[in-house]
Amino acid sequence: MSKYYYAPKVSQVNLSPPELTTDNWAFEGTALTVLQDVESTPYVHFSWDGSGTSDIALNGFVRVVQDSSGATIPQVADFEAYFEVQWNDVSTIRVGDFRFCGRADLADTGYVTGPRAESQSQKTLFVNAGARTTLLDQTLSPTAVIDTRYGVLVRFSGSTIESKFWDLAGTEPTSFTHTVTDSSKLTAGYVGIYSIFPNMYDTRLYKFSIGTGGDPAPRTGVDYTVRKGGTATITHTLTAGGVTSATLNGAAVTLGPQSGQTVDISFTDTITTSGEYPLVLTDSAAATQTLTVQYNVFGLASDTIEKEGVAIGAQTDLELVVLTGAEGSRVLAEQKSGLTTDASGITGATVVNAVGLVDTTAVYAIWKSDTAGVQWGYETTVELI
Repeated sequence: MSKYYYAPKVSQVNLSPPELTTDNWAFEGTALTVLQDVESTPYVHFSWDGSGTSDIALNGFVRVVQDSSGATIPQVADFEAYFEVQWNDVSTIRVGDFRFCGRADLADTGYVTGPRAESQSQKTLFVNAGARTTLLDQTLSPTAVIDTRYGVLVRFSGSTIESKFWDLAGTEPTSFTHTVTDSSKLTAGYVGIYSIFPNMYDTRLYKFSIGTGGDPAPRTGVDYTVRKGGTATITHTLTAGGVTSATLNGAAVTLGPQSGQTVDISFTDTITTSGEYPLVLTDSAAATQTLTVQYNVFGLASDTIEKEGVAIGAQTDLELVVLTGAEGSRVLAEQKSGLTTDASGITGATVVNAVGLVDTTAVYAIWKSDTAGVQWGYETTVELI
């Protein structure tokens, strides 16, 4: 069970976001770019074209490689995904095609579902080596209009594909409005955004999130996604340059440089489990502001340390060495000491903070206890814990 949340960052304005890749499905567009909203200064969005006015030819799949915390998004079978989209072509009153793609491989094959605003339709397609088969085509409701932000929720479960579309200024439908059953094609794949419409004209993506293993996709309640041990620039409405303290779920975090309505925060806290937590900022006037953070903690799954087939019992001197790379060329990523096992020799989930260690990273872990006279090594992967 994992949650992934991507939103463009203020620091990426006028740059191509590294969280997305366009080297799939014959992408033909201009560079993907993060832009500042002209109408609403606090907001930034991901756009297909940097100018917001030129024609762009996007005929394919843009894969979301990692979320905003650096967690790698793997191939998945059953999942829920959410994104927010807005069309803003005020010069020609034309809206484009901007849809969700799931269970896709890297060879122009996969399922596509969601709104196509240009034709005011809600469709599910299966694309096979470029050939498109429509599985369901319905009239889009509500009708998509410019300058309005919409939510799209998609769920893939077994052979069932469901989606719904709504104006975020209104109420989300309680049930899915578009349902397809199809068990004859892909069972797992990558997740991303797809289009077959060549003239996008300032189509904006604000958020994209995924929940797997029964977890819901994070929604609008999440203000930031950060990783344990990382640093994030937080925008606030308190006294400019006057934040004096911050806590994450009650645990103190470290303030860094401030400028106007932004403050850098280093997440050096005691939290050891991924989840959504309140980030409370306090300023020099004792005013507070609470934001919601999707907090990702990366680590190794629990293991039982044995010597000659027998658990080593409770120990307090364990050392952990984490190596990355292939056998014969492995390099040190992280080293921890003073770790413990319980009476059954169980380590429990172990947090790792090295920047290069994210979800699904392949590593070689070595545990050592001088007291127990044991050294235990094995290949594994880093995961969200």
